[in-house]
Amino acid sequence: LKRAAPKGTEEDIVLMRALRDFNLPKLVQEDKDIFRQLCSDLFPGRSNVPRIMDEDLVKAVKKATVQMKLQPEAGFMDKVVEMQELFNIRHSVFIIGPASAGKTEVW
Repeated sequence: LKRAAPKGTEEDIVLMRALRDFNLPKLVQEDKDIFRQLCSDLFPGRSNVPRIMDEDLVKAVKKATVQMKLQPEAGFMDKVVEMQELFNIRHSVFIIGPASAGKTEVW
């Protein structure tokens, strides 16, 4: 993350972004608000730092989604990108959730 951050980015922003971007995908929806509040308490004024997304990946996911005759909704697209980010840093990943939540399609 530090190498991908624009030159001159402060360390606390890089740390907050790493904590947020690598932990939010692993949390259930009910816990995400609590985690966001913890981040805003730990990094006052820094919790709204925009997320850095791989635009090429987003375009490819959108194209594949349309080809599969699915709707490229923002929430679905975020989940697919989060899944790829987890694959970049983890050796094993589990997808859990209720029926019809899109687990198979995200995979």
